[in-house]
Amino acid sequence: MADGSPVAVNPETSLAQRIPAESMHGKWSGRSPGETAPRIDVSPIPLDLSDLSRDRSCSGGFDCSFIENLALTEAGWAAREAYDPLSSENPETTCIGRPTPAALASSGGYLQEWDLSQQEEKILIRSEWFNELRTVWMDGRSHPGPSETFATGHSIGYWVGDTLVVDTRNFDNHRSPYQIGVPSGSQKHVVERYTLSEDRTYMQVEFMLEDPEYIARPYIRSSNLYYVPNETMYASDCDPDNTSRFFR
Repeated sequence: MADGSPVAVNPETSLAQRIPAESMHGKWSGRSPGETAPRIDVSPIPLDLSDLSRDRSCSGGFDCSFIENLALTEAGWAAREAYDPLSSENPETTCIGRPTPAALASSGGYLQEWDLSQQEEKILIRSEWFNELRTVWMDGRSHPGPSETFATGHSIGYWVGDTLVVDTRNFDNHRSPYQIGVPSGSQKHVVERYTLSEDRTYMQVEFMLEDPEYIARPYIRSSNLYYVPNETMYASDCDPDNTSRFFR
């Protein structure tokens, strides 16, 4: 407002202020309460751009971080350049969502809800986008064999002090998990680290993405997830009949 007071993103939110969380249980957003637009808060590792001869510009959106910072192999470039997002190649036309770390990159526009009520066995993470549910197994199990794959990958978690570490492998073959036409390969691996801030109003998040088949070097990004207990989850259940209307 003109007097400097913030306006809530969600009109139902009575106070646009940060509220401390008791734990990681609850609703989280990639934008701070009071922000009027998603913020891309990216701290990538420095890249050697000397080998990146193709155009890497982007006009906006959560996929910008991947367009600008993923160093691709020749197989990755070939897949990206052959991809038609307005065709049946696009997994979203069949209501397949965005597995991690793309789900983190889009958290500025879509809330996440964390359920730690069964923390000894598992942590559940639900996203507004496609109402997708992800399970992080906390019971000490290992990843299954490579032949068993999952749309959201297979995630196992453990605590290192106050930091939750989530290791994810066994992703389904996904034609465009970063929404730029670069697929998930059988070697895709993501490690995420979540730590509550000292004032407990947000989580510091870092992820490492590697996939030697399509990505030439690991991509590391850090950002924040803010506690937003007053926000409302509007989970979008995908309808294949609607999404298929956008085919060429």
